Amino acid sequence: MNSALADRSALLDVTGSGDVSLTSAGGITIQGGSAQASASGSGTNTATEHADAAIQVVGLLHIADASGLTIQGGSSASTYIAGAGSNSATATVAAKLSAGSMTVNVSGNVLLDSGGALLANVGDIILAATSSNDIITLRANAYIDATGNVTLAAVGGNFVNNSGDATPITAARTLIYSTIPTSDTLNGMTADFKRYNCTYAAGCLTAGTTIPATGNGFLYSYAPALAVTADAQSKIYGAADPAFSYTVSGYEFGDDATTALSGALGRAAGENVGSYAINQGSFLSPLGYTINLTGNNLGITPASLSVIANALSKVYGSADPALTYTATGFQFSDTAGTALTGSLSRVAGEVIGLYAINQGSLVGANYTIAYTGNDLGITAAPAPAPVAPVDLVQPELNTVLNGTLEAEVLPILNGPLLAAAEQSGEEENPLEKKPTYTCQ
Repeated sequence: MNSALADRSALLDVTGSGDVSLTSAGGITIQGGSAQASASGSGTNTATEHADAAIQVVGLLHIADASGLTIQGGSSASTYIAGAGSNSATATVAAKLSAGSMTVNVSGNVLLDSGGALLANVGDIILAATSSNDIITLRANAYIDATGNVTLAAVGGNFVNNSGDATPITAARTLIYSTIPTSDTLNGMTADFKRYNCTYAAGCLTAGTTIPATGNGFLYSYAPALAVTADAQSKIYGAADPAFSYTVSGYEFGDDATTALSGALGRAAGENVGSYAINQGSFLSPLGYTINLTGNNLGITPASLSVIANALSKVYGSADPALTYTATGFQFSDTAGTALTGSLSRVAGEVIGLYAINQGSLVGANYTIAYTGNDLGITAAPAPAPVAPVDLVQPELNTVLNGTLEAEVLPILNGPLLAAAEQSGEEENPLEKKPTYTCQ
Protein backbone atom coordinates (compact mmCIF):
# COMPACT_ATOMS: atom_id res chain seq x y z
CA MET A 1 0.00 0.00 0.00
CA ASN A 2 1.33 3.47 -0.90
CA SER A 3 1.89 6.02 1.84
CA ALA A 4 1.38 9.80 2.06
CA LEU A 5 4.15 11.74 3.85
CA ALA A 6 4.39 15.41 4.78
CA ASP A 7 7.30 17.31 3.16
CA ARG A 8 7.99 21.02 3.15
CA SER A 9 8.99 20.99 -0.52
CA ALA A 10 5.96 18.95 -1.46
CA LEU A 11 2.56 19.38 0.03
CA LEU A 12 1.81 15.77 -0.95
CA ASP A 13 4.62 13.32 -1.70
CA VAL A 14 3.39 9.94 -2.95
CA THR A 15 6.03 7.25 -3.50
CA GLY A 16 5.80 3.56 -4.20
CA SER A 17 6.49 0.76 -6.67
CA GLY A 18 2.96 0.45 -8.00
CA ASP A 19 0.31 2.67 -9.58
CA VAL A 20 -1.40 5.43 -7.60
CA SER A 21 -5.14 5.81 -8.15
CA LEU A 22 -7.28 8.52 -6.57
CA THR A 23 -11.01 8.04 -7.20
CA SER A 24 -14.19 9.43 -5.79
CA ALA A 25 -17.86 9.54 -6.64
CA GLY A 26 -17.97 13.11 -5.36
CA GLY A 27 -14.79 15.14 -4.96
CA ILE A 28 -11.14 14.67 -3.96
CA THR A 29 -9.39 17.57 -2.20
CA ILE A 30 -5.63 17.69 -1.69
CA GLN A 31 -4.76 20.78 0.35
CA GLY A 32 -1.34 22.15 1.29
CA GLY A 33 -0.39 23.57 4.63
CA SER A 34 -1.50 20.66 6.81
CA ALA A 35 0.02 17.92 4.61
CA GLN A 36 -3.27 16.08 4.64
CA ALA A 37 -4.96 14.07 1.93
CA SER A 38 -8.67 13.74 2.33
CA ALA A 39 -11.50 12.48 0.16
CA SER A 40 -14.89 14.02 0.53
CA GLY A 41 -17.98 12.94 -1.27
CA SER A 42 -20.52 13.90 1.38
CA GLY A 43 -19.78 17.62 1.51
CA THR A 44 -18.87 17.60 5.24
CA ASN A 45 -15.27 18.83 4.65
CA THR A 46 -16.34 22.15 3.22
CA ALA A 47 -13.44 24.37 4.18
CA THR A 48 -11.34 23.49 1.15
CA GLU A 49 -13.86 21.93 -1.19
CA HIS A 50 -14.39 23.49 -4.64
CA ALA A 51 -18.11 23.48 -5.26
CA ASP A 52 -18.09 22.44 -8.96
CA ALA A 53 -14.91 20.36 -9.00
CA ALA A 54 -14.44 16.63 -9.05
CA ILE A 55 -10.73 17.12 -8.23
CA GLN A 56 -9.00 20.12 -6.66
CA VAL A 57 -5.25 20.31 -6.28
CA VAL A 58 -3.89 23.24 -4.26
CA GLY A 59 -0.12 23.61 -3.98
CA LEU A 60 2.62 21.29 -5.22
CA LEU A 61 1.85 17.69 -6.12
CA HIS A 62 4.95 15.54 -6.40
CA ILE A 63 4.50 12.05 -7.85
CA ALA A 64 7.51 9.74 -7.84
CA ASP A 65 5.86 6.48 -8.81
CA ALA A 66 7.58 5.04 -11.90
CA SER A 67 4.34 3.67 -13.32
CA GLY A 68 2.57 7.03 -13.39
CA LEU A 69 -0.67 8.29 -11.99
CA THR A 70 -4.21 7.87 -13.28
CA ILE A 71 -6.91 10.13 -11.84
CA GLN A 72 -10.44 9.17 -12.73
CA GLY A 73 -13.11 11.79 -12.15
CA GLY A 74 -16.55 11.09 -10.81
CA SER A 75 -19.91 12.54 -11.80
CA SER A 76 -19.20 16.19 -11.04
CA ALA A 77 -19.27 18.85 -13.68
CA SER A 78 -15.57 19.62 -14.08
CA THR A 79 -12.00 18.89 -13.04
CA TYR A 80 -10.14 21.79 -11.53
CA ILE A 81 -6.33 21.88 -11.28
CA ALA A 82 -4.88 24.99 -9.67
CA GLY A 83 -1.53 26.20 -8.40
CA ALA A 84 -1.29 27.74 -4.93
CA GLY A 85 0.70 30.72 -6.17
CA SER A 86 2.64 31.51 -2.97
CA ASN A 87 3.94 28.37 -1.24
CA SER A 88 7.51 28.44 -2.57
CA ALA A 89 9.64 29.09 -5.65
CA THR A 90 7.79 26.31 -7.37
CA ALA A 91 4.45 27.05 -5.85
CA THR A 92 2.87 27.85 -9.23
CA VAL A 93 3.33 24.23 -10.28
CA ALA A 94 0.04 22.41 -9.77
CA ALA A 95 1.42 18.93 -10.56
CA LYS A 96 5.01 17.75 -10.84
CA LEU A 97 6.09 14.36 -12.23
CA SER A 98 9.61 13.19 -11.52
CA ALA A 99 9.05 9.90 -13.36
CA GLY A 100 6.31 8.04 -15.17
CA SER A 101 3.33 9.81 -16.73
CA MET A 102 0.12 11.50 -15.70
CA THR A 103 -3.30 10.70 -17.18
CA VAL A 104 -6.49 12.52 -16.25
CA ASN A 105 -9.73 11.12 -17.71
CA VAL A 106 -12.85 12.96 -16.59
CA SER A 107 -16.44 13.26 -17.62
CA GLY A 108 -16.47 17.04 -17.44
CA ASN A 109 -14.42 20.12 -18.26
CA VAL A 110 -10.68 20.32 -17.62
CA LEU A 111 -9.37 23.68 -16.41
CA LEU A 112 -5.75 24.66 -15.93
CA ASP A 113 -6.17 27.74 -13.78
CA SER A 114 -4.45 31.11 -13.73
CA GLY A 115 -0.85 30.89 -12.62
CA GLY A 116 -0.95 27.09 -12.61
CA ALA A 117 0.96 24.54 -14.63
CA LEU A 118 1.61 20.86 -15.07
CA LEU A 119 5.34 20.19 -14.98
CA ALA A 120 6.68 16.79 -15.98
CA ASN A 121 10.42 16.21 -15.74
CA VAL A 122 10.02 12.76 -17.24
CA GLY A 123 7.09 11.09 -18.96
CA ASP A 124 3.90 12.17 -20.73
CA ILE A 125 0.85 14.20 -19.76
CA ILE A 126 -2.64 13.29 -20.99
CA LEU A 127 -5.67 15.39 -20.11
CA ALA A 128 -8.89 14.01 -21.54
CA ALA A 129 -12.40 15.39 -21.23
CA THR A 130 -14.43 12.44 -22.40
CA SER A 131 -18.03 13.68 -22.48
CA SER A 132 -19.97 15.58 -25.10
CA ASN A 133 -19.38 19.36 -25.12
CA ASP A 134 -16.56 19.17 -22.55
CA ILE A 135 -13.86 21.82 -22.89
CA ILE A 136 -10.16 21.85 -22.05
CA THR A 137 -9.12 25.38 -21.09
CA LEU A 138 -5.78 26.97 -20.38
CA ARG A 139 -6.61 30.05 -18.33
CA ALA A 140 -4.50 33.21 -18.03
CA ASN A 141 -0.79 32.51 -17.50
CA ALA A 142 -1.33 28.74 -17.38
CA TYR A 143 1.23 26.58 -19.10
CA ILE A 144 2.38 22.97 -19.54
CA ASP A 145 6.05 22.02 -19.54
CA ALA A 146 7.00 18.41 -20.22
CA THR A 147 10.03 16.51 -21.46
CA GLY A 148 7.71 13.85 -22.88
CA ASN A 149 4.59 14.15 -25.00
CA VAL A 150 1.49 16.15 -24.14
CA THR A 151 -1.99 15.09 -25.30
CA LEU A 152 -5.05 17.24 -24.67
CA ALA A 153 -8.26 15.54 -25.73
CA ALA A 154 -11.54 17.39 -25.68
CA VAL A 155 -13.26 14.27 -26.98
CA GLY A 156 -16.73 15.74 -27.48
CA GLY A 157 -15.92 19.43 -27.14
CA ASN A 158 -13.20 21.93 -27.86
CA PHE A 159 -9.91 23.45 -26.79
CA VAL A 160 -9.50 27.00 -25.50
CA ASN A 161 -6.16 28.78 -25.12
CA ASN A 162 -6.70 31.82 -22.90
CA SER A 163 -3.21 31.69 -21.43
CA GLY A 164 -2.14 34.86 -23.18
CA ASP A 165 0.74 32.96 -24.80
CA ALA A 166 0.86 31.59 -28.38
CA THR A 167 3.14 28.78 -27.13
CA PRO A 168 1.77 27.77 -23.73
CA ILE A 169 2.89 24.14 -24.12
CA THR A 170 6.51 23.01 -24.16
CA ALA A 171 6.89 19.30 -24.89
CA ALA A 172 8.61 16.78 -27.14
CA ARG A 173 5.34 16.64 -29.04
CA THR A 174 1.84 18.01 -28.55
CA LEU A 175 -1.40 16.59 -29.92
CA ILE A 176 -4.67 18.44 -29.32
CA TYR A 177 -7.95 16.64 -30.08
CA SER A 178 -11.24 18.49 -30.47
CA THR A 179 -14.37 18.41 -32.62
CA ILE A 180 -14.12 21.21 -35.22
CA PRO A 181 -11.62 24.00 -35.92
CA THR A 182 -14.17 26.81 -35.84
CA SER A 183 -15.11 26.02 -32.23
CA ASP A 184 -11.54 26.07 -30.90
CA THR A 185 -9.91 29.23 -29.51
CA LEU A 186 -6.22 29.12 -30.35
CA ASN A 187 -5.13 32.74 -29.83
CA GLY A 188 -2.03 32.39 -31.97
CA MET A 189 -1.25 28.72 -31.36
CA THR A 190 -0.07 26.89 -34.47
CA ALA A 191 0.78 23.30 -35.35
CA ASP A 192 2.88 21.41 -37.87
CA PHE A 193 -0.15 19.56 -39.23
CA LYS A 194 -3.90 19.04 -38.88
CA ARG A 195 -6.14 16.08 -39.59
CA TYR A 196 -9.90 15.64 -39.92
CA ASN A 197 -12.02 12.62 -39.00
CA CYS A 198 -9.51 11.57 -36.32
CA THR A 199 -10.63 10.73 -32.78
CA TYR A 200 -8.77 10.25 -29.55
CA ALA A 201 -10.21 6.75 -29.13
CA ALA A 202 -10.01 5.37 -32.69
CA GLY A 203 -7.40 7.44 -34.52
CA CYS A 204 -7.92 8.57 -38.12
CA LEU A 205 -10.92 7.00 -39.84
CA THR A 206 -10.56 8.24 -43.43
CA ALA A 207 -8.77 5.75 -45.70
CA GLY A 208 -5.26 6.96 -46.47
CA THR A 209 -5.18 9.45 -43.59
CA THR A 210 -2.63 8.93 -40.82
CA ILE A 211 -1.20 10.92 -37.95
CA PRO A 212 2.41 11.89 -38.73
CA ALA A 213 5.00 10.29 -36.49
CA THR A 214 6.58 13.62 -35.54
CA GLY A 215 5.51 17.20 -35.06
CA ASN A 216 2.70 18.96 -33.22
CA GLY A 217 -0.82 18.56 -34.51
CA PHE A 218 -4.47 19.54 -34.26
CA LEU A 219 -6.80 16.55 -34.68
CA TYR A 220 -10.51 17.02 -35.33
CA SER A 221 -13.35 14.53 -35.21
CA TYR A 222 -15.21 16.62 -37.80
CA ALA A 223 -15.28 14.82 -41.18
CA PRO A 224 -15.60 17.22 -44.13
CA ALA A 225 -16.26 15.89 -47.64
CA LEU A 226 -15.06 16.89 -51.11
CA ALA A 227 -17.14 16.47 -54.27
CA VAL A 228 -14.73 15.38 -57.01
CA THR A 229 -15.91 15.06 -60.62
CA ALA A 230 -13.60 13.38 -63.09
CA ASP A 231 -13.31 14.89 -66.58
CA ALA A 232 -13.96 12.76 -69.68
CA GLN A 233 -10.71 11.84 -71.46
CA SER A 234 -9.61 10.24 -74.71
CA LYS A 235 -6.48 9.01 -76.40
CA ILE A 236 -5.39 7.25 -79.59
CA TYR A 237 -4.58 3.54 -79.43
CA GLY A 238 -0.91 3.14 -78.57
CA ALA A 239 -0.52 6.56 -76.91
CA ALA A 240 0.22 7.13 -73.22
CA ASP A 241 -2.71 7.91 -70.93
CA PRO A 242 -3.46 11.61 -70.44
CA ALA A 243 -3.45 13.11 -66.96
CA PHE A 244 -6.86 12.46 -65.43
CA SER A 245 -8.13 15.90 -64.52
CA TYR A 246 -11.06 16.72 -62.29
CA THR A 247 -13.00 19.49 -60.60
CA VAL A 248 -13.35 19.79 -56.82
CA SER A 249 -15.71 21.59 -54.49
CA GLY A 250 -16.11 21.53 -50.72
CA TYR A 251 -12.79 22.81 -49.34
CA GLU A 252 -13.01 24.21 -45.80
CA PHE A 253 -10.85 26.16 -43.35
CA GLY A 254 -8.58 27.60 -46.06
CA ASP A 255 -7.61 24.24 -47.52
CA ASP A 256 -6.87 23.73 -51.22
CA ALA A 257 -5.70 20.96 -53.56
CA THR A 258 -2.03 21.40 -52.62
CA THR A 259 -2.68 20.62 -48.96
CA ALA A 260 -5.83 18.52 -49.03
CA LEU A 261 -5.21 16.07 -51.89
CA SER A 262 -2.58 13.65 -53.09
CA GLY A 263 -2.27 10.79 -55.56
CA ALA A 264 -4.06 10.53 -58.89
CA LEU A 265 -7.24 9.16 -60.40
CA GLY A 266 -6.95 5.78 -62.11
CA ARG A 267 -8.89 3.80 -64.70
CA ALA A 268 -9.96 0.30 -65.58
CA ALA A 269 -7.17 -1.70 -67.22
CA GLY A 270 -6.98 -2.23 -70.97
CA GLU A 271 -5.44 -0.80 -74.15
CA ASN A 272 -7.75 -1.96 -76.94
CA VAL A 273 -10.12 0.47 -78.59
CA GLY A 274 -13.10 1.05 -76.29
CA SER A 275 -14.32 2.90 -73.19
CA TYR A 276 -12.68 2.52 -69.76
CA ALA A 277 -14.11 3.78 -66.44
CA ILE A 278 -12.10 6.41 -64.58
CA ASN A 279 -11.94 5.55 -60.87
CA GLN A 280 -10.45 6.96 -57.67
CA GLY A 281 -7.13 5.17 -58.12
CA SER A 282 -4.59 6.43 -55.56
CA PHE A 283 -6.43 9.73 -55.16
CA LEU A 284 -7.03 10.55 -51.48
CA SER A 285 -6.96 13.27 -48.87
CA PRO A 286 -4.09 13.16 -46.38
CA LEU A 287 -5.97 15.76 -44.33
CA GLY A 288 -8.91 13.40 -43.85
CA TYR A 289 -11.54 14.70 -46.27
CA THR A 290 -13.99 12.08 -47.47
CA ILE A 291 -13.78 11.86 -51.28
CA ASN A 292 -17.14 11.61 -53.07
CA LEU A 293 -16.12 10.81 -56.63
CA THR A 294 -18.29 11.13 -59.72
CA GLY A 295 -16.44 9.07 -62.32
CA ASN A 296 -16.18 9.38 -66.08
CA ASN A 297 -14.63 7.46 -68.98
CA LEU A 298 -11.44 7.30 -70.99
CA GLY A 299 -12.14 6.54 -74.64
CA ILE A 300 -9.45 4.85 -76.74
CA THR A 301 -9.85 5.52 -80.47
CA PRO A 302 -8.20 3.62 -83.38
CA ALA A 303 -4.71 4.51 -84.57
CA SER A 304 -4.03 5.17 -88.26
CA LEU A 305 -2.33 2.39 -90.24
CA SER A 306 -0.94 2.94 -93.75
CA VAL A 307 -1.48 -0.02 -96.12
CA ILE A 308 -0.05 0.14 -99.68
CA ALA A 309 -0.92 -2.67 -102.11
CA ASN A 310 1.96 -4.08 -104.15
CA ALA A 311 1.72 -4.05 -107.99
CA LEU A 312 1.29 -7.59 -109.33
CA SER A 313 0.90 -9.42 -112.66
CA LYS A 314 0.00 -12.77 -114.08
CA VAL A 315 -0.19 -14.50 -117.46
CA TYR A 316 -3.58 -14.91 -119.04
CA GLY A 317 -5.06 -18.20 -117.98
CA SER A 318 -2.98 -18.62 -114.79
CA ALA A 319 -4.17 -18.37 -111.16
CA ASP A 320 -4.03 -15.05 -109.29
CA PRO A 321 -0.93 -14.48 -107.16
CA ALA A 322 -1.33 -13.65 -103.45
CA LEU A 323 -2.29 -9.97 -103.16
CA THR A 324 0.44 -8.55 -100.91
CA TYR A 325 0.90 -5.16 -99.26
CA THR A 326 3.21 -3.05 -97.10
CA ALA A 327 1.81 -1.76 -93.75
CA THR A 328 3.34 0.93 -91.49
CA GLY A 329 2.15 2.47 -88.22
CA PHE A 330 1.73 -0.54 -85.96
CA GLN A 331 1.59 0.21 -82.20
CA PHE A 332 3.03 -1.75 -79.29
CA SER A 333 4.33 -5.07 -80.67
CA ASP A 334 1.55 -5.47 -83.23
CA THR A 335 2.22 -7.05 -86.63
CA ALA A 336 0.07 -7.73 -89.67
CA GLY A 337 -0.33 -11.28 -88.42
CA THR A 338 -1.56 -10.25 -84.98
CA ALA A 339 -3.44 -7.01 -85.64
CA LEU A 340 -5.10 -7.47 -89.06
CA THR A 341 -7.66 -9.87 -90.43
CA GLY A 342 -9.06 -10.44 -93.93
CA SER A 343 -7.28 -9.89 -97.25
CA LEU A 344 -7.06 -7.63 -100.29
CA SER A 345 -9.19 -8.32 -103.36
CA ARG A 346 -9.30 -7.15 -106.99
CA VAL A 347 -11.78 -6.19 -109.62
CA ALA A 348 -13.17 -9.28 -111.36
CA GLY A 349 -12.03 -10.25 -114.86
CA GLU A 350 -9.66 -12.56 -116.75
CA VAL A 351 -9.23 -10.76 -120.07
CA ILE A 352 -5.85 -9.23 -120.77
CA GLY A 353 -5.62 -5.81 -119.04
CA LEU A 354 -5.25 -4.02 -115.66
CA TYR A 355 -7.46 -4.80 -112.69
CA ALA A 356 -7.56 -2.54 -109.57
CA ILE A 357 -6.48 -4.11 -106.27
CA ASN A 358 -8.78 -2.88 -103.49
CA GLN A 359 -8.90 -3.18 -99.66
CA GLY A 360 -11.27 -6.12 -99.74
CA SER A 361 -11.95 -7.52 -96.28
CA LEU A 362 -8.66 -6.31 -94.72
CA VAL A 363 -9.39 -4.65 -91.32
CA GLY A 364 -7.76 -4.11 -87.91
CA ALA A 365 -9.79 -3.82 -84.68
CA ASN A 366 -7.50 -1.13 -83.23
CA TYR A 367 -6.67 0.64 -86.50
CA THR A 368 -8.21 2.87 -89.12
CA ILE A 369 -6.62 1.76 -92.40
CA ALA A 370 -5.40 4.43 -94.80
CA TYR A 371 -5.36 2.34 -97.98
CA THR A 372 -3.41 2.99 -101.19
CA GLY A 373 -4.36 0.64 -104.04
CA ASN A 374 -2.46 -0.75 -107.03
CA ASP A 375 -3.13 -2.98 -110.08
CA LEU A 376 -2.95 -6.58 -111.14
CA GLY A 377 -1.90 -6.83 -114.77
CA ILE A 378 -2.98 -9.80 -116.94
CA THR A 379 -0.63 -10.33 -119.91
CA ALA A 380 -1.16 -12.39 -123.11
CA ALA A 381 -0.27 -16.03 -123.10
CA PRO A 382 2.62 -16.89 -125.57
CA ALA A 383 1.54 -18.15 -129.12
CA PRO A 384 2.08 -21.89 -129.89
CA ALA A 385 4.98 -22.84 -132.29
CA PRO A 386 3.80 -22.89 -136.07
CA VAL A 387 3.44 -26.31 -137.94
CA ALA A 388 5.03 -26.52 -141.49
CA PRO A 389 2.84 -27.77 -144.49
CA VAL A 390 3.33 -31.45 -145.47
CA ASP A 391 3.66 -32.41 -149.24
CA LEU A 392 2.21 -35.90 -149.54
CA VAL A 393 4.20 -36.59 -152.78
CA GLN A 394 7.47 -35.83 -151.12
CA PRO A 395 9.80 -38.79 -151.50
CA GLU A 396 10.10 -39.29 -147.80
CA LEU A 397 6.36 -39.80 -147.58
CA ASN A 398 6.01 -42.06 -150.62
CA THR A 399 7.15 -45.08 -148.72
CA VAL A 400 4.33 -44.49 -146.31
CA LEU A 401 1.59 -43.49 -148.71
CA ASN A 402 2.60 -45.50 -151.80
CA GLY A 403 0.71 -48.57 -150.81
CA THR A 404 -2.45 -46.61 -150.26
CA LEU A 405 -2.13 -44.67 -153.53
CA GLU A 406 -1.66 -47.76 -155.59
CA ALA A 407 -4.30 -49.84 -153.87
CA GLU A 408 -7.08 -47.26 -153.40
CA VAL A 409 -6.47 -43.97 -155.21
CA LEU A 410 -5.03 -45.01 -158.56
CA PRO A 411 -7.84 -47.42 -159.45
CA ILE A 412 -10.33 -44.63 -158.96
CA LEU A 413 -8.34 -42.24 -161.07
CA ASN A 414 -7.79 -44.74 -163.88
CA GLY A 415 -11.41 -45.83 -163.85
CA PRO A 416 -14.40 -43.53 -163.58
CA LEU A 417 -12.46 -40.32 -163.46
CA LEU A 418 -10.59 -41.16 -166.69
CA ALA A 419 -13.80 -42.05 -168.51
CA ALA A 420 -15.42 -38.83 -167.38
CA ALA A 421 -12.52 -36.90 -168.68
CA GLU A 422 -12.71 -38.51 -172.08
CA GLN A 423 -16.41 -37.78 -172.40
CA SER A 424 -15.87 -34.13 -171.56
CA GLY A 425 -13.33 -33.91 -174.34
CA GLU A 426 -10.54 -32.92 -172.05
CA GLU A 427 -7.25 -33.68 -173.55
CA GLU A 428 -5.27 -33.72 -170.37
CA ASN A 429 -4.99 -37.04 -168.69
CA PRO A 430 -5.69 -36.72 -165.01
CA LEU A 431 -3.08 -39.28 -164.36
CA GLU A 432 -0.51 -36.98 -165.83
CA LYS A 433 -1.41 -34.19 -163.29
CA LYS A 434 0.64 -34.40 -160.08
CA PRO A 435 -1.59 -34.00 -157.05
CA THR A 436 -0.41 -31.96 -154.06
CA TYR A 437 -1.71 -32.53 -150.50
CA THR A 438 -1.34 -30.21 -147.61
CA CYS A 439 -1.77 -31.41 -144.03
CA GLN A 440 -3.01 -28.98 -141.52
